[in-house]
Amino acid sequence: MIAAALTQHVDVVYGVRTDRSTDSPFKRHTAGLFYRMMRRISGVDAPLDAGDFRLMSRATVDAVNTLPEANRVLRLVVPTLDFPSTEVGYRREHRAAGDSKYPLSKMLKLSLDSVTGFSMAPLRLATWFGVGGFILAMALLVWAIVGKILGDNAPGWTSSVVVIAFFGGAQLLCLGILGEYVGRVYLQQQERPAYYIGYDSLSSAPHADTPAADTAELPIPDAPDLPVTTEILHDRI
Repeated sequence: MIAAALTQHVDVVYGVRTDRSTDSPFKRHTAGLFYRMMRRISGVDAPLDAGDFRLMSRATVDAVNTLPEANRVLRLVVPTLDFPSTEVGYRREHRAAGDSKYPLSKMLKLSLDSVTGFSMAPLRLATWFGVGGFILAMALLVWAIVGKILGDNAPGWTSSVVVIAFFGGAQLLCLGILGEYVGRVYLQQQERPAYYIGYDSLSSAPHADTPAADTAELPIPDAPDLPVTTEILHDRI
């Protein structure tokens, strides 16, 4: 990962799992569903099967630390910053000892934090339900009035349906509009910057925090001959 950062001059190197055969079928399918769903509803170009195992430059770390969010989902926060990045594949072996400290309950919490922190899809779903309910209520209102004119309705039925349908549809529509405003207020409170300035390209040298400035002249280290560990992020998706 260090060699990739030095040679490609990137700020982030993601460790991407190339083989999930050590996971259970349930975890493989749910992990794939999680990554693809979040890419679709959040618009964040997060690497598939990247998890939290990554190498980050000091500029990236500082940018993450400036965010005011309490529940940070790093696998989505870091791609949102859009620093130059690359990927390095790895294969995780079976756990040598111990039990997972990341059970299903924590995975569900991670999914909930990801959806609510990076997407307005739940609120927008309420908006579409409100619009659909309002249209359905108006159609029911017209049907009740037509039935009254044709004399097919029982006395008192038309007035009850008209009142319930109108106010029910109006309430659903107002809740949808309110949800849109709440979602925008929430996104504003997150205070995620639209961009970061890495360095001034007109200056004589890049900013000290960029890889081009602090790593361009460093020798590329040889890959250390270390035993493969089986404990790195075993519990994460």
